Amino acid sequence: MTTRDKTIFAFAIENSIDTEARTVRFVISSDEIDRDRDVVEQTAVEAAIPAFAKNPCCLACHMHRLDNGASPVIGKWLTETYKRTKHTSEMTLQFATTPLAEEYWTLYRDGFMKAVSIAFRVTEGLEQLRKNIRVYVITSLEMHEISCVPVGANRDALAKMKGAFGADLKMSDADAEILAAMTDMKSAIDRLERRVDDMIDLTLNIDPNDPDPFDSPLGESPDSPDASDVSGKSELDGEAVVKAVANATKAFQSSEDQT
Repeated sequence: MTTRDKTIFAFAIENSIDTEARTVRFVISSDEIDRDRDVVEQTAVEAAIPAFAKNPCCLACHMHRLDNGASPVIGKWLTETYKRTKHTSEMTLQFATTPLAEEYWTLYRDGFMKAVSIAFRVTEGLEQLRKNIRVYVITSLEMHEISCVPVGANRDALAKMKGAFGADLKMSDADAEILAAMTDMKSAIDRLERRVDDMIDLTLNIDPNDPDPFDSPLGESPDSPDASDVSGKSELDGEAVVKAVANATKAFQSSEDQT
């Protein structure tokens, strides 16, 4: 497969705030199946930490520069606190003392913000069946940065945030539905793109002397699909894209009808 960029959403661990040290501990990743039907192996996260430790800054909302030219860095990730459990990865964030960092620290300390967003590049993976679902298992990644964010761009994250704070996130139901529909559409397109990449790789590696080139597996994993299954899966993913686009269009139309 080709490399691709991805972001995941994570939450602060309850009762993990140290006001004297200005730190908050987060579960930065887990091996649960996400809405993209991706699974991140925690060994991949662990392997990426040493490189990330060379510049473990925490940004405000994935910004690389503020409008006024000031730095968007609001803290640093204490990579020496990284810990991999059976299903998750944890790490502690320490906030800086700049005016912007002070604002974010206050929001996290007082419970108004509880989430972070991890941006990384997928470099290796394979398809498997897990819980009777065809998923893409990410086995290697390059971590770019981890940002403090108010809400993640997916329906599950939005629900968790609303439940956590018991308050309006200043996003209408119509806007939330559009956001969810657009995210579903992107996920469907990403799955189809991965399937097309598989088909391209398969075609490029066909042995011209093989009488039945589509009778070999795509990958080394016993759970990988047979090559003969790729075309059918692509059709299903293509149908998912069409459905997702239709749902997004419907969400936009519903929003316009309400205005």
